[in-house]
Amino acid sequence: MLRLYEGVPEEQASALLGIAVERIRTVCDRSVATMRGTRSPTARWGRTRRSRAAP
Repeated sequence: MLRLYEGVPEEQASALLGIAVERIRTVCDRSVATMRGTRSPTARWGRTRRSRAAP
């Protein structure tokens, strides 16, 4: 979100976080899609989260 909110370039965010530029793009794309509601949130390793029904 720093990249979108502050207008930080992908390369600068990558250097600050110590991760690849491609990873910055992937995380940003997934975050925006989740906020827009076009992608459902997933847990790690690709498993989908399931909400538990109230007892």
